[in-house]
Amino acid sequence: RGSVGGGGGGGGGYSSSSSSQVKGALIELVKQFLSGPWKEKIISREAFKTICKKVVDKVLAEAFPGRGPYPGKKEEVSRFLTGGKRKEVKALVEGYVTKYRT
Repeated sequence: RGSVGGGGGGGGGYSSSSSSQVKGALIELVKQFLSGPWKEKIISREAFKTICKKVVDKVLAEAFPGRGPYPGKKEEVSRFLTGGKRKEVKALVEGYVTKYRT
């Protein structure tokens, strides 16, 4: 799996594996929302990758300014991506799909 977003050290003593868990779960959620437009050929492969990167970067930057603290446990990551955050991610994806339509 390719890297989405810049690397960089995790500041503040937080585990980079926590950030990886959150980012990985978020990427999977975004891919889930993009699968419909991709299968219907509404967006190109490049648009798929661009949208995924932009949404993940934006959500993480807004949710964790200064890169942390990230949820560390699987349950916390799951809780982070439910309800309002899930709706926010879906709305962002839909907005970018509209912007990057082929």
